[in-house]
Amino acid sequence: MTDIEHNYDNRPSSLYVKHKPWAEDSDPDVITIRCKISTPSSWFDVNNHDGYELAGDTRQVIQVTHRKQTIQSPYVPGTFTVNAVKENVTESMSWWVRGADHHDMEVKVRRLCEAISQPDYYIDWTVEEHTEVWLCQTADYSVETRREYLHARLAMVKAQIPRYPEVLYDRYKLPGHGLFPR
Repeated sequence: MTDIEHNYDNRPSSLYVKHKPWAEDSDPDVITIRCKISTPSSWFDVNNHDGYELAGDTRQVIQVTHRKQTIQSPYVPGTFTVNAVKENVTESMSWWVRGADHHDMEVKVRRLCEAISQPDYYIDWTVEEHTEVWLCQTADYSVETRREYLHARLAMVKAQIPRYPEVLYDRYKLPGHGLFPR
């Protein structure tokens, strides 16, 4: 397989460079991951390898918590759960953000931080052919660099993104989908 492939994702350029983050193309463990964030005007691709790349520690741990209602009796040992509903899930996501120079990196970091700072937005998470869409809320995040920030062209944005526990499996079934980007 060559390093340059035809563009099948409707980006303006006709070619793009295939990124090989953790393994060679011949490795059967290589998978395709797409991650997009909804903005008021369009979907923002945050794993396009043109300045944005998901870091290896993204979604290493997936957890679910429940809000439980329990009862107990002075005559019976232990407690019993009578009702439980899922709580919001916090997704840990990290991105490498690279710019041609410091200004370019700063613009890209700001755009990503603005996208995850919206009061509510969708994240479209696709691994190979499996797609999930999450309704998310304002994230807490940090921006780190390996050298002084003012001299950096590469930064890591780490975010804790709260999302509702329900997962949509088709982005075109989003509530009010006419108002959201495709």
